[in-house]
Formats: sequence, C-alpha cells, structure tokens
Amino acid sequence: MLGRVMGGRLAATLLSLMIAGPALAAADTLPPPVPLVIDLEGVLEHSKAGQSVTSQLTAHNKVFEKEHVRQEEKLKQMQQDLQQQRSTLSQDAFEQKMNDFQQSVRQWQQAEQLNEQALGQATEVAREKTLDVIHGIISGIVQEHHANLVLLKSAVPIYASAYDISQEVLDQLDEKLPSLKVVVPKPAAAGGDSAAGGSGQ
Repeated sequence: MLGRVMGGRLAATLLSLMIAGPALAAADTLPPPVPLVIDLEGVLEHSKAGQSVTSQLTAHNKVFEKEHVRQEEKLKQMQQDLQQQRSTLSQDAFEQKMNDFQQSVRQWQQAEQLNEQALGQATEVAREKTLDVIHGIISGIVQEHHANLVLLKSAVPIYASAYDISQEVLDQLDEKLPSLKVVVPKPAAAGGDSAAGGSGQ
C-alpha cells in the first residue's frame, strides 16, 4: 500500500541526487556518469516501516468498513420502516420523516468521505516520513560509492547487479526506521493535525 503511493516524489528526488556526486570541474564539463539503481517499490514493500504502516492502515480500514456496514443496515431499516408507515402517516408527517431520513443519508455520506480523508492523510504523513529517511540513506550511499546518478529500477530494463543498492537501502531503512506509528485523525479533524508520528520504540 505504502509503496504504491510513494514513488512520484522520490523519483524526481533520486534524479536530483546526481548533484551529491563529484563536483563539476567546470560549468560546461560533466563527469562521466557513475550510476546506481534502486528498486524503490521493492524497498518500500519489504521494509519493516512499510509493512508496519500497511498493517496499521489495514486495521483502520477494517474498523471503518465495519462501521460502514452497520450504518448502511441502519439506513436500510429506516427506509423500510418509512415505507411501512407511508399509509398511516399524514402527508406532512411523512414528508418530515422523509426529510429526516434524507438528512441521515447525507450525514452518512459525509462521514464516509471524512473517513477516507483521514486514512489518506495518515498515509501521506507516513509517506513523507519514510521518504525523508530514504533520501538521507541514498545521499549517504551516493557519497560512499562516489556516484553521481541514481535511477529507479523500473526505468532501467538492463543493468549490472553491482549497481543495485536496493538491499543496502533496505537494510539501513530497517535499522533507522524499524516501525512507523500511524495515527489516523478523527474524521472531524481530517484536514488538521499530523496523521503519523515518528518511529516506534
């Protein structure tokens, strides 16, 4: 889950890391490329932090889904009751109950949207935290290898395995960020406070 939403920003960041390599001898002279390759999606998917976030978001999804089913059944029952009462209610009374029912439906729909926003915010905060750590790791590896270019594995169909730093990044990521606590904000505050904290202890 986390890996699917994290690629875009870091893809551009990886290409910018070429500036971390050897300084240019002159403004119009480029050094020979010294590339590295990373399987970013694989690192995110198999990292302890990524798996921790995915597990927590899945649990939150299950809670929201359970509430979704409960509210849906409640609304269905309200609708059935209203239909059964149609012949016994005055026009004004029926219209009032219909308005109440429609209001309940709108509130349910709004709650669903807020729940989705809350999960999205939590995922985004976790994404940003993990990206920051990965960026620092890759910057250090670039300097250690005297490289000046980092490419995503998905953009390089053929390359020598010696260029692949995925396992190195994964090992360091697991060490630096063994877990990541996800805090899904209450729906009423879906657009407000941060949705994930730092690494779990």
